[in-house]
Amino acid sequence: MTPLSNDTLKALTIRIRQLGWSETHAQELFRQIHRYGVHSTDGLPARRLPDSMLNWLRGQRFKEDLSWESHQSIDGSVKYIHTLSDGFRVESVYMPSSHRDTICLSSQAGCAMGCGFCATARMGLKKNLRPSEIIHQVDTVVLDQRIPAGRQKRLNLMFMGMGEPLHNLNLVMRAFTILTDRHGLGIPEKDIGISTCGLVPGIRKLAQYEKRPCLMISLGAMDDTTRTKLMPVNNKWPLETLLNCLKQYPLRKRERLMLSYVLIKGQNDTREDAVRLSEFAGELNCLVNLIPYNAHELATDLMEPEEQTIQFFYRTLLEAGVFCTIRRSRGRDIAGACGQLVQRVP
Repeated sequence: MTPLSNDTLKALTIRIRQLGWSETHAQELFRQIHRYGVHSTDGLPARRLPDSMLNWLRGQRFKEDLSWESHQSIDGSVKYIHTLSDGFRVESVYMPSSHRDTICLSSQAGCAMGCGFCATARMGLKKNLRPSEIIHQVDTVVLDQRIPAGRQKRLNLMFMGMGEPLHNLNLVMRAFTILTDRHGLGIPEKDIGISTCGLVPGIRKLAQYEKRPCLMISLGAMDDTTRTKLMPVNNKWPLETLLNCLKQYPLRKRERLMLSYVLIKGQNDTREDAVRLSEFAGELNCLVNLIPYNAHELATDLMEPEEQTIQFFYRTLLEAGVFCTIRRSRGRDIAGACGQLVQRVP
């Protein structure tokens, strides 16, 4: 039985009204499930819903009832491993800071994109996650970290975990609709990001949504030969095609694209690479996020560049007028950093 947490408020309202109850009752049920984390009728406040509806709800699953375990990093981040009902396991990562909390979410078990620097790619694609399985990742962190419904800090959600989100866009956007609904957690859409390896049809489809997450694009390399080696998606949608697609992407007021660039020693870290990246970024309203490669045992031939190389690359972009940052990944010691998430197939 699919849990009620899989439904958007619109879908839940249709279902509740067909059964003879009101839109107000649907809103209250949605609020209790998504804002207050209620798992069964035992947790519902008295007299908010009619007895007939409570009797029906006793036979329903409210949420995914999944097991999970957590691993704490020395830097304060926490990796969560969630075991799905079919035995597959996915990971999410919680990264607290003084002014905001961030949760990195998985959208698939495994991934079909085959990026050479990413451990998840070695799993292959096992399944798309349904909205309730994505919501479960958020619920787990909110409960375990005791993040209050009336939180003071910003809560950012990033679809940058396992999987290619645009390869599962319909279900990811249903989860996005649930997470941003004001009757639930009400997370502002500007505080949710979605990362892609450059799936051009998915980018075009995402652009058609009136409400959508902020778009992040992983580049990997700035010449087609190297990028195809590192990211096979480039075979079908090379850099020029990707750039043209991004130039047509409709940005909202005060919105920028984010270009993520994983720096790998001897692969994409030369001055010429930095110049090509600055030229690409110069065509767009964007921020460039440099990510030193996070090593893992499934790609022992790849290495992080020396700090001197990272700083030179960074300064080259700055001198070219590119707005950029160096993102120091968290959770490396628990294999929770960018590109390190992977689970054995059951």
